Amino acid sequence: MQIPDEGFPTYGALSRTAMFFGMPILPMAIVLVGSTILTMIGFMTIGGSALFMMLVPIPILAALRTFSANDDKAMEIIGYEIRVFLSRKNADLFNNTTTIIGTKLGRHHNDYCRLFEADIRKAR
Repeated sequence: MQIPDEGFPTYGALSRTAMFFGMPILPMAIVLVGSTILTMIGFMTIGGSALFMMLVPIPILAALRTFSANDDKAMEIIGYEIRVFLSRKNADLFNNTTTIIGTKLGRHHNDYCRLFEADIRKAR
């Protein structure tokens, strides 16, 4: 039996996002399951007209398809942008820009104790 070379081209197929009708499967499943749960709750509260809630994901799925038309990683990029936007701390102090602020590490005695505890345990 001959061992094949390790340089087989995969053309990036293994790193692509799984798609269904041009939409990433995970965000699409989240939208569909969420709207189904919303419809079930609507059945208990407003009755049969809750079926109109099943129409809510149509524009959301159209937006997913539009976002992912050119780049299959577009939803990941949008997710990272939202995460950075929501995690901005003290932005008003720095003219509303995302800034990395120095931590308080080293200002207290406990910081140094925690640093060396792991080494002390290994030495025993």
